[in-house]
Amino acid sequence: MLCAAALCLLGACSSAVADDSSTNSSAPVAAPAPAPTPTPAPTAAAASESGGVYDTSVGTVVDADGFASLPLRSGAHRYFVKNGGSDANGCSNAQNPATPLATIAAGMACVTAGNGDQVVLAEGSTFNEKLPWLSSKGGYSAQYPTVISSYNPADPTNESEIGRGDQRGARPVLNPGGALVDGGPVSYIAIKGLDFNPGNIPGQGLTFNGDGTNGTGGANYVLIENNLFRYSGITLVDGGDGYTTTPRTQHLIIRNNSIYGVWSSTDAQHVGGIYVEGADGVTIEDNVIWHTGWKVGVSRDTGPNTGGPTIFNHPIYLQANCGTEIVRRNLVMDNSADGGIARGSNITGRKTWRSRARTASASARAIRRISPASPTAVSSMRAITCRSAQSI
Repeated sequence: MLCAAALCLLGACSSAVADDSSTNSSAPVAAPAPAPTPTPAPTAAAASESGGVYDTSVGTVVDADGFASLPLRSGAHRYFVKNGGSDANGCSNAQNPATPLATIAAGMACVTAGNGDQVVLAEGSTFNEKLPWLSSKGGYSAQYPTVISSYNPADPTNESEIGRGDQRGARPVLNPGGALVDGGPVSYIAIKGLDFNPGNIPGQGLTFNGDGTNGTGGANYVLIENNLFRYSGITLVDGGDGYTTTPRTQHLIIRNNSIYGVWSSTDAQHVGGIYVEGADGVTIEDNVIWHTGWKVGVSRDTGPNTGGPTIFNHPIYLQANCGTEIVRRNLVMDNSADGGIARGSNITGRKTWRSRARTASASARAIRRISPASPTAVSSMRAITCRSAQSI
């Protein structure tokens, strides 16, 4: 089946029931993050295997499959974290994969703001904790951000396998039983190759909040790539009123993620796959977003106060005060309302929702690349039947 667009509005698709099993079982005072130089126009990389281009604003290069290269900067440090490790090993020993730390919190405590340090989590490990406060943990530059990523414990020094747990179906799992991150204003950060699973509870997501008051902005040069978001979405908010406030956040890249199952238990709280407010230079590319805005396991006749769908829950929502936006090659299906919304803006900017024909088999390959052999991602396009399809 051909979709005339990379972002397909597969409305009224048959409902898919997900498996919530994973492959593994007071905030400190924030120091000000380094202020980046705003350069909001997304940068295009070489042509991908699907014929598109990628945003290269974060990292040194993006390969043909859409994965950013994030090498360790000279003078920066990489800290290993693994089930079976010990926080007593300390930051110095944790730079050796043979003596890892046990918790993400301990790893992040080792990170020095402005240094470009990396905290890598072992594939096959499960952590019953969220990402800690990130405001004082920004990286060195857009090329050398602070990195929170996966690594292969069987080959820990292999740079090509860092952030690529999808190759073995073994992303490290974060199972906090609640919020996924404490994220205030932060610049130069990359989150890559993780499995976020707060459980099938309402209102969950990875959220970054800007200050919204003094004009310095918030989550600048953020890369969220190759992650699995179970029952959770992604929110980046720079404060203000969402309509007339000039964007203060620069360069947000959301790429190669699988997002599903985020829902709300009240009609007063609207949720969705990706929500962005007050940002310029936004790129959303090559993601799979399905069954967002309503609870997995309920019918479309269920009321919004008990997890049912509503027209106000969108898989992608770009608020009115966003500037330059590029949304391309995403597969969007079986969501609560539609295929996404980009609000009219009082801020002059360029909004591009690109279309490109893709076959069902090509889309299936993209899904398998994101989450191979996972029962919680769409594993085969043959399993999807649509009563109607529309493209934009």
